[in-house]
Amino acid sequence: MATTRVVISEEDVDAVGFGDATHEKVETLLRWVRDTERFELAPSVPADYPLAMASDFLMQLGDLEAAWHVAAEAERDPRADPYRTLANLVEVRLRQGRADDARELTNAARADPDVDPLIVEQIGELFERYDLPRDALRWFTIGIRLLESAGAADTLQYDVFCTARFRVRRDAGMPWDMFDRDDVRSQEIFEVSPPE
Repeated sequence: MATTRVVISEEDVDAVGFGDATHEKVETLLRWVRDTERFELAPSVPADYPLAMASDFLMQLGDLEAAWHVAAEAERDPRADPYRTLANLVEVRLRQGRADDARELTNAARADPDVDPLIVEQIGELFERYDLPRDALRWFTIGIRLLESAGAADTLQYDVFCTARFRVRRDAGMPWDMFDRDDVRSQEIFEVSPPE
């Protein structure tokens, strides 16, 4: 007699995401994906979604190697969203002190004109957090150019990129450039004025 599989909905996955990371939550998410005899992901739930969440939890729990392998497993899902787990993979390598490997992981996204601006923001923030200002600056500038080319320079996301670029340059002690001088909004946020 065939066993009826439990269908896992997006709401089920989201419910696990609330609260602190635990090994039990990781095991639940991985079981839903891997135990295909007992569980079935709903059509709206690609496997990379619970896997990315499990990878996030594993990083929070300090298990970097497991986080890496789960994120890599998510990337192999045929229905995976492009770059959903890229930030996980990059952060693992940055936490391991492997900045060159982290940069290499981002090559495809950096060259993709259709990359999601939120992914660009995530990568820029990671490089900023791990004290790599030139890499962070490159990614926030990519985000600015991406939105400019899409005619979206009047959006909140564009302002986020501009402010992040300004912040990175300021914190790194870089000299003002023309973009900084024209970025009046960021000057107001950080209460600074361009030098004479």
